[in-house]
Amino acid sequence: FEANEVRDGDKGIYLGNGVTKAVKNINEKISDALIGMDPTLQSQIDQVMLDLDKTEKKGELGANAILAVSIAACKAGAAEKEVPLYKHIADISGGTNTLLPVPSFTVLSGGKHAGNNLAIQEIMVLPVGAKSFEEALQMGSETYHHLKAVITEKYGVNGCNVGEDGGLAPNISSVKEALELVMEAIGRTGHNEKLKIAIDVAATEFCIGNAST
Repeated sequence: FEANEVRDGDKGIYLGNGVTKAVKNINEKISDALIGMDPTLQSQIDQVMLDLDKTEKKGELGANAILAVSIAACKAGAAEKEVPLYKHIADISGGTNTLLPVPSFTVLSGGKHAGNNLAIQEIMVLPVGAKSFEEALQMGSETYHHLKAVITEKYGVNGCNVGEDGGLAPNISSVKEALELVMEAIGRTGHNEKLKIAIDVAATEFCIGNAST
């Protein structure tokens, strides 16, 4: 499931997406519970907020409020220990080696983030075989541009619409067809064995008739 953000709902301000309610939750509820805690104890800080919220999807305080405070606490913990943030995160995660994560590149968009008929939200490529971040970036970029060429060949230039998250958004509805487009683009890069496909289905946005899942 996806966590719930708390928004103001006033259509006259930020089209209803204002966050003054979430900020109020931070200033009036979360702060009272956390002031005085050791900022290096990240898991305890996060658990206090989860216990305070008491909902499965963080809908009381808002995931946007909880995440913002969690990140702030993490940065404060690093400052308290006088170490770089990445080192602090590695320490509290139990990691012994500090490595950059494999970046994920959204190459094809659908669902709520695009104006096409594709139900799933994102198809991404993961350059798991890259030996450096630079090489990973190259693979992601090349896949995106090859995909744009593939889509143009099949559907014309009007097929290269772009979704909210930057992925290409051809007017298709078949998930199989979407995956085949990405597979063809990967094939053209020559990095077939180094790239994997990932999917963000975002099933919480699916509808059956007029009813959401």
